[in-house]
Amino acid sequence: MPSDKARDYLLASGTDEMQRQQAKVWEPAASEFFATLNVSAGSRALDLGCGAMGVLGPLSRLVGEYGTVVGLDNDAVQLAAARSFVEEA
Repeated sequence: MPSDKARDYLLASGTDEMQRQQAKVWEPAASEFFATLNVSAGSRALDLGCGAMGVLGPLSRLVGEYGTVVGLDNDAVQLAAARSFVEEA
């Protein structure tokens, strides 16, 4: 888990790259949490408020090739950044 100083710095930024860095910092904790849920290959998942990256990566790895992950955000810029992340991945 990141220090309070690192968390505050990451949350203060609104840039796409910083949003992606924030998601990377929290990805291990998200993956650990998802391991406690019944998310398996072929499942459908929703990342509500995904920002520029959210937990789209960890969820996609869990649901696999035949599953579906949808990322939603009310900020068009963040959603475009998420779309770019998914296309690159």
